[in-house]
Amino acid sequence: MKSKYTLVRVRATRRFFFPAIVSAAFLMAFFAPKAEAQIITWNGTVNNLANGAWGTAGNWTGSNIPDTSAEIASLSKDWLGTTTNTPSFSLGANRTINALLFEDTGASSDRGGFINTGSTLTLAGSNPFIQTNNSIALNCGLAWGSTTWTKNGAATLILNATNAGSGIINMDAGIIDCGAAEALGTSTPTWTSGDTGRVRFSGGKTYANNFLINPGVSGFSGQGLLGHTGAGGVATITGTITFNGMPGAGGAILGSTTVGQELRIEGPNNGTAGALSHRDGRVIYVGGGAISGSANHTGVAIIGANNGYPQGLSPLLGASGNASFDLNGFNQAIAGLTFGFTAQAHRGTLSVGATTLTLNGNLTTSGTTPAHEINATAGGTLALGATARTFTINDSTALNDLTINNALITGAGLIKQGTGNLVMNGVSSAPALTLGAGSLTLAPAAANTLTVPALDIAAART
Repeated sequence: MKSKYTLVRVRATRRFFFPAIVSAAFLMAFFAPKAEAQIITWNGTVNNLANGAWGTAGNWTGSNIPDTSAEIASLSKDWLGTTTNTPSFSLGANRTINALLFEDTGASSDRGGFINTGSTLTLAGSNPFIQTNNSIALNCGLAWGSTTWTKNGAATLILNATNAGSGIINMDAGIIDCGAAEALGTSTPTWTSGDTGRVRFSGGKTYANNFLINPGVSGFSGQGLLGHTGAGGVATITGTITFNGMPGAGGAILGSTTVGQELRIEGPNNGTAGALSHRDGRVIYVGGGAISGSANHTGVAIIGANNGYPQGLSPLLGASGNASFDLNGFNQAIAGLTFGFTAQAHRGTLSVGATTLTLNGNLTTSGTTPAHEINATAGGTLALGATARTFTINDSTALNDLTINNALITGAGLIKQGTGNLVMNGVSSAPALTLGAGSLTLAPAAANTLTVPALDIAAART
């Protein structure tokens, strides 16, 4: 097997002058090439392998048990036998290695493996990594101290133990599934240019790690960088997520689609990316944060505290899939609001309930067929603030392009632009209205009354 990570000898290009008194031994030590990590491959011949003993010399090529920071343990083989008896290994004692590789090299019936509980595997040495060409679960402990290591290989690394390490985890490729709250130690998983790796959180646990996403991350189509495994209940992140860039594909955040299996973000969302991307699924926003720009949502965004969503963001609901934004009993301010996307048929819905949505910017709707909605119940308020807000309602095949149901609308004014139809249904109070383009339908309000300070129809309208 060829690892993506190999040690490279570097030839010196700068000339050095050494006095004659410098010893030959010193020169040899100074210029000695750094030894490459040695790959030691599992050599066990037992099919249907169960509880393979790491500490048995005969199970490794050259009868060399990998147990130093200069050795790469390669659990790579055509794992034969029935799929019910997966390859499993027992460390037998605490082990130190430079890297771990796992792969079923056979042409068919690829299967995962696992390392049993009972001992700890420590990553050390130069540029350590774990490469999963097929999935493996580490039920044993994993430690790395302050050393940075890299997750690569397209398959999943499942971390089920309480692990210890503060060094950065580089999310090069594949998936890390967190089966324990301390699966990532105290590390800050980090994404850099070209990375496609993902971290998924199992429910019923709280994760205190911070996460850093840098510019140029490739992402993975249809997936988020941070997601929910879809099992175990609500998964909670209390650390800070810093978005200094957005992935090129797949979105940044991916929730579970099942009620009760939400991804709950209690820490702040910060960063300089100028955007946010919530791919799919149900995500609860609690910690607010200092990030601004357009936020693309194709799932269900649920507010979990007053201003639990970053106030500098402008949600875009329904860009590449139906999306909803639910205040869930809390007040929330946002920088702006967009429903739908040009040439797309996806629908956006915003649920105010009986609380207040403060819109500190303008509103735009797009799309070919959707009928977008803002829905409120008694007492629910759409607050437009001290500046008149422009609602640009673009036309679609729907009769009503945006309907505002039952909200109390407050503020300095609402300017209707765009060729589409804006409907105010059950709205009992609204600020001064200006119809600059398209149509405005004032449907019956509660008690058949609608208080509007002024209605101005632009001169070009008929």
